[in-house]
Amino acid sequence: MLIGVVAISATGANAQILTECWKNSTDIPGVSTSGDIRFASAKDGKIIAINYVAKKIISIDDKGVTEIFDLSKAIATYYTKEEIVFDEVTGEESVESVVPNANTGITVDDAGNILVGTDFPSKATATDMIIISADLKETYKLQLSLPEGVSANRIDQYGKIVGDMLSEEGAYLWLAINTNEKVAIVKIANGKQVEEYSQASAKVKIAMTSSTLAQPSMWNVAEIDALMDNNKNLSPTFWSRNRLNPQQLYGWNEDGTEQVLMELTENDVNGITTMKAGAEGFATFNIAGVTYLVVPMSLEGSSRSCAIGIYDETGKLRGTYTPNDNDGFGQMGSIVVESDGEYAVNIYRFIPGTIAYKLNFYDIGTLVEDIEREENEEAVYYNFQGVKIAKPANGVFIKVQGGKASKVLVK
Repeated sequence: MLIGVVAISATGANAQILTECWKNSTDIPGVSTSGDIRFASAKDGKIIAINYVAKKIISIDDKGVTEIFDLSKAIATYYTKEEIVFDEVTGEESVESVVPNANTGITVDDAGNILVGTDFPSKATATDMIIISADLKETYKLQLSLPEGVSANRIDQYGKIVGDMLSEEGAYLWLAINTNEKVAIVKIANGKQVEEYSQASAKVKIAMTSSTLAQPSMWNVAEIDALMDNNKNLSPTFWSRNRLNPQQLYGWNEDGTEQVLMELTENDVNGITTMKAGAEGFATFNIAGVTYLVVPMSLEGSSRSCAIGIYDETGKLRGTYTPNDNDGFGQMGSIVVESDGEYAVNIYRFIPGTIAYKLNFYDIGTLVEDIEREENEEAVYYNFQGVKIAKPANGVFIKVQGGKASKVLVK
């Protein structure tokens, strides 16, 4: 039996569905303004965050919090340091072995491998890292040599990694390191840095702070490699944002020679605003060649909230979301996006000590355009990955008929 779900219907492009999958505002670990848990990524449908002092990685969903990995052994093995300690009573010096903390930053590549830093808040956060395999069984030391023009300094959070760090094809990571005027674009393959494919960006308009985050504007490793092979500037491969300039997103012209600025101009939408949305985090994703940017929003009269807004690369607002129990806010936190097929992504929001939630953003307009759809008298059904389903059953599908599409529940 078919039961229509009144969510949205589309007759062409520029139509999206934004669905809440789950949210949790109970017993979320951390503190919203600082503390041992600050930033997060996503893996296997769950938010994953790091406690940098305890050296623990945890996962969060609507069912609660679970510890999934202990970093202590790997950090001790790869990065134990020897320090000279002076005893004020005896006046003698001794050498002690010191195991550093983890870092506050954590990210996941397209294959599910996890990258974490160490030794927060020292300069080593930009260079001394650990890769954890997707199955959580292996760890690898990753000590970076930063490209010329970029110096080691504190970095609090890492953006999305494009590709597979443990594969031969490799992956790219963008590092917005505090006080620097250039972003480090780093390639990692087979668990090691590929220095000849790592590069500093052109000079940014505003020097990075500990709140600056760089996210990809390209999602294909081979295409980024091709830029390197042709001696091109890699600056157009990323966007950046700083919570101290919350309405401004920085990008680049195609030739990479001039940085351009996108202003978020939708200041008042359904009771939330981009003005003074001074919370950490933003994310990017691409559907059918269109880049989307997910940024923190705020309640009117407030600088921070749990809300987000989704813009396209022209600055047009495509959707907003505010949890019904929007009873907390904070400076720290992350927005993370993962692919959910050709036409959809999952969007995660994490604010320590406050809330965690997962949304699904589905571009139904792009699906309709891509389907060969003469004036169909009979309905055709697709799943949310754009695959045609001959006999839909027990689920939610996209129904296309007569050049129109709608979301339906099949029981």
